[in-house]
Parts: sequence; C-alpha cells; structure tokens
Amino acid sequence: MGIAQKGKRRIIVDDRIYYWNVRFDEYAPLIENAKDIRSASIVADDRKFAVEYVLGSSYITITGKEFKPPEILLKQVGHTRVRCPVWATNSFTPTTIEAIIRWCLSSKESVTLLDWRGDEQTIITSTFKG
Repeated sequence: MGIAQKGKRRIIVDDRIYYWNVRFDEYAPLIENAKDIRSASIVADDRKFAVEYVLGSSYITITGKEFKPPEILLKQVGHTRVRCPVWATNSFTPTTIEAIIRWCLSSKESVTLLDWRGDEQTIITSTFKG
C-alpha cells in the first residue's frame, strides 16, 4: 500500500520515490517563541525509510526501519534521534531534502544517539560495511 500523496511533494533519489512535506513542528507550542519552527517529514514510497528533520537543527529523528548504519536502530525502541549536519536554516528545498536522504542512506564511521532533550546518549561505531 502506498502513502497518501495529498499535500506532499515528490522527489526521486537514485531511482527511488520519496514524498516530503513541511509543517510546523508539533512540539513548537511547548517552546517559548517557537511559532516559526518548521520540520520536514520525508517518507519513501515503501514506508521503510522515514525521517523528520527540524529546520536549522543538528539532529534528525528516524521513524522508519531504514538507516545506515543499521546497528543504531537495534539500540532503540520507537523513534531514534541522532546528531546530523545542519542542512538548512531558512527554508526547505528539493536540494536540501535530497541531501538529507543521501546522508541517512550513506555509510558513516559513527553516529551519536541523542535523548528526547537532545543530550548525547551514546556514540555507536559502525561495523556495517555497505
């Protein structure tokens, strides 16, 4: 079963279809002066890849089952938040979305897991080659 496409933009990266949309972050009301916090939700057509990135942040939340290195998904239950580069500070563009997808699916030496507050939990060194 595919995903609902209404209100989403389509992007193709390496012959794979992804859908993305930008919305105001669901936690913004909990943060003082945070009315303009936006996040991008990116989901692959098969729903295995799913991430959420808050504009200007240094973390990404993995909500799907596909990420490299795959070991980090075994360490957490539910959503997994990891440290990442800051890709965009003003707005989301298709180029930014493609960069996020490529980073998530590329091999990394290590990944820093974060807790819900953004504090570092663990640094996981990858044994995955591929």
